[in-house]
Amino acid sequence: MRQLQQAEALYLSGRLKEAQAAFEELTRTYPRNAEIWFRYGNTLMKQGSYDDAATALQNAVSLDPGHGRAALNLALVRLAQAQAALDLAHARLAPNSPERAQADAMQRQIQAVLGAPGGQAPSH
Repeated sequence: MRQLQQAEALYLSGRLKEAQAAFEELTRTYPRNAEIWFRYGNTLMKQGSYDDAATALQNAVSLDPGHGRAALNLALVRLAQAQAALDLAHARLAPNSPERAQADAMQRQIQAVLGAPGGQAPSH
């Protein structure tokens, strides 16, 4: 599939916006292809579009329940979404409140799992 090879080449060369458009087109052409949804989700995840990435990766898992890499990346995206929600909570909670301490502890745990101080989910 030449279109898939081109989309993958764009992704690997770091041309993520172009790769996103190419994978998006492929999802319309081949809507039941779990691997295309997986790659599309990874492209979105790498750009920090976590909600859209979660949808794409969920599609991949729904189409192929045995797609372990898609399931793992869906979990990583969900953790990145949780990190963003905790960042929001942290900014709004009183500095010395027990809720703030709880949010801080959860943030540290998620960051340890994601392996990135900024909460950026790695793509696999």
